[in-house]
Amino acid sequence: MVSAAFALALAACGKEKSPEQQRQEAVAQMQDTAGRLKNLSSDPDKAAAELQALGKDMEERLARAKAGEGGAVVDACAFLDEADVLALIGAAATREPMPRMGSSWGGCNYGPAEMTLENMGASRYLMVNIRPANEFDGTVDYHRQGGAVAEVPGLDGKAYVDGKSLLWQPPGKPWFVFVSGGPMGKQDPRFAVDAARRMKL
Repeated sequence: MVSAAFALALAACGKEKSPEQQRQEAVAQMQDTAGRLKNLSSDPDKAAAELQALGKDMEERLARAKAGEGGAVVDACAFLDEADVLALIGAAATREPMPRMGSSWGGCNYGPAEMTLENMGASRYLMVNIRPANEFDGTVDYHRQGGAVAEVPGLDGKAYVDGKSLLWQPPGKPWFVFVSGGPMGKQDPRFAVDAARRMKL
């Protein structure tokens, strides 16, 4: 369900929207999902039905969003091995491959394999989004307008964090990587950098 929320947020992002607008929409989608989960009925049977309905609705919208989209330019779900995914998410995780959607060239969303009321507060998610390399410098400049941008050492190529997420241009790739994640509904740039340093591109 976590990965579906991010997928739907990406699907709603047209080419005319900036990376910051797309990121805000993705976070809003996650927060909306978290809010709906927190406000489930206190009756166990009703809560189960509401949770099932929410999951089904998100799956149906995601399927409609994916229809007609082109394939991803690279398998971002292969960037991390199982041990690293477990270390990052903190539990058994799902990998949701994403096709091209709007300005995205594809990507991968990671989240807990099972979302419950008990583990929701401790759950972490990860979004790896692929974008065209010729947009990297412009994207970094755009993020500079919104606040501090710091260079990240230890990654091949050019890498920057803006206080929320990571923008990384690996050398020789026709695309760059936008990495975001952390506790559900929040973004932690240190988490994004840790994920990137584990990736095998």
